[in-house]
Amino acid sequence: MSSPNENPTRSPAKAETVGDNARPTSETNNFPKTPVAGVVMGDEALAKSADPGPPASKPNDTPPTYTFTPRVLDRWSKKNLKFTASETDGGGCAEFRFHGSTCGNIEFDLLYHVKVGTAEAGWPILEQRCEPAPHGDGHTRMCCWRESSAMVEGWMSGEAPLLSQPLANALTWAPAKSASGCLCHVDGRMHKWNAVLQTLHFALSKTTNPS
Repeated sequence: MSSPNENPTRSPAKAETVGDNARPTSETNNFPKTPVAGVVMGDEALAKSADPGPPASKPNDTPPTYTFTPRVLDRWSKKNLKFTASETDGGGCAEFRFHGSTCGNIEFDLLYHVKVGTAEAGWPILEQRCEPAPHGDGHTRMCCWRESSAMVEGWMSGEAPLLSQPLANALTWAPAKSASGCLCHVDGRMHKWNAVLQTLHFALSKTTNPS
């Protein structure tokens, strides 16, 4: 994915706070409490299979491996993520609130939106976009915003890494890590998207494969 030229002389932003010290922004979510309809798991899957070959492994045999620690992902999923299950197509829409700051220590919130398909289909990523959270203007103090707000708005609406791919691909995606709290550099933008997608996968996996 191409990216506008970055300014190598710009001062790095303050470390982002989506992490152990992420500020709680939502105390509730809307994850379904039961496995998604149509998904056959475990012994039931073996009983329904007509294939006489070797028995399939159970879904919980190999737990997912994440870039971020389970403790951090659990916190983000509870405090920063909201999920609304679709009543019509079996998928759902997620909203992740990111709290960051500019290189001048001006705080701002961003909302990341992700629409996914069904668990049976591997939670394909159907839509992705980012936008400033309402009732705040801290994002306008980012250096890149002051250079060109239209350019940043284009990044927010147009950058959609892993679009049309299964959500699990976020676990093996390896964008460059970045501690930047703003959107001025492409590495920082992709690092944030990776955190959003891995958090969503972690949360949805808990609903279909509860421990």
